[in-house]
Amino acid sequence: MKYEAFVFKQRGNASPSLALFYAPATEILEWAAIDRLAPKEKGGVQRIENKARTKHLAEFFRRHEQNVIPTSVIVSLEGVVVSEENGKTVINFDVANDAAKKPGLVIDGQHRLLGMSQLDEPVLVPVVALLNVDDGEKAFQFIVINNKGQKVPTDHIRALRLDFKEDSLNERLKSARLSVKDTYTSVGVANDSPESPFRGIVDWAKTPKEDRRVSAAAIEQSVHLLMNAGDRLLADQDAAEDFFFSLWRLTKEVWPRAWEVDSPYDDDVETHLLNKSSIIALTDLIKDYLVKWASFPKASILLDEPETYQEHMKELLDLIAEDFWLVAWRLASLDTAAGRRAITEGLEQVIQNRRAELPWNDKVSLIDTTWLKRVKYRTLQED
Repeated sequence: MKYEAFVFKQRGNASPSLALFYAPATEILEWAAIDRLAPKEKGGVQRIENKARTKHLAEFFRRHEQNVIPTSVIVSLEGVVVSEENGKTVINFDVANDAAKKPGLVIDGQHRLLGMSQLDEPVLVPVVALLNVDDGEKAFQFIVINNKGQKVPTDHIRALRLDFKEDSLNERLKSARLSVKDTYTSVGVANDSPESPFRGIVDWAKTPKEDRRVSAAAIEQSVHLLMNAGDRLLADQDAAEDFFFSLWRLTKEVWPRAWEVDSPYDDDVETHLLNKSSIIALTDLIKDYLVKWASFPKASILLDEPETYQEHMKELLDLIAEDFWLVAWRLASLDTAAGRRAITEGLEQVIQNRRAELPWNDKVSLIDTTWLKRVKYRTLQED
């Protein structure tokens, strides 16, 4: 098979070669497999064909002669030779008679191909092909393209007969905030990403016991509540994670003592900032302020662009006295809805006090006033 093509590397020598060309849908299906699953299998990255979707795509073309779909189908192609003929770049590859040995594999766009192939006329399809890549690269592209909408289990990748080293693939996918493992969610990003202030201190199996300080559930619940905040920009998981990490990087900058284990005022009192309920309550509070802020007419805040809201986020944190997290609290068990509400109410009262230039702990019912008197808190502040 031969096609004129534009062949290039998107980034440099380390990146795979890409070819841009077009071909009839029926012809592409002659050399590109939709999947390599046994007939009895129901899964797969491309998954079983949705007959209704294929039908609707075909009907879309039949409704009007001007209807087109300019989106490219993405495939991988093996055994490709790139050459120059009459001043034009062409790609050549052999097509075996054995359908199980097709040189191409459809990574994205199976329903478009199947729908277009049902028409009586030849429908030309734009194609982006990854040339002569190994199975690890194919697996990576399958996951990156398909994982955002629906998770791609490892077994489905393996069912495509792709031979890859899972550990090596997962290391590469971490930079894309994806994985072939369902367990690598926002918690995995928080524990492994250089962007995360919680790197190496998340309480889960990968972290040494002595370093486990931050609840995995606190991270999951915080990102989930951000994605359900009602702002369309935060609904994207990457944007929600960026917001979460931006906030907690700032807390480390603004409240460095609160990130320590013990209170500087009393060795018998632990700081509260990195407790599960505190993380969720503070994230929720700051989210509420900034979502409302972003909704104002002519607001310059875009919640998928950290540089537009970080200054406002820091202003809010500056209103909250660091000592709120360092002094003793009256309630010991706060891992409940009522406990988080008590923390939120305490934070809101502190903000009101600071704005009114009152003592930060005025009318903050969560604070243990007996402890304050016992440790002579006022004197400690002055020192």
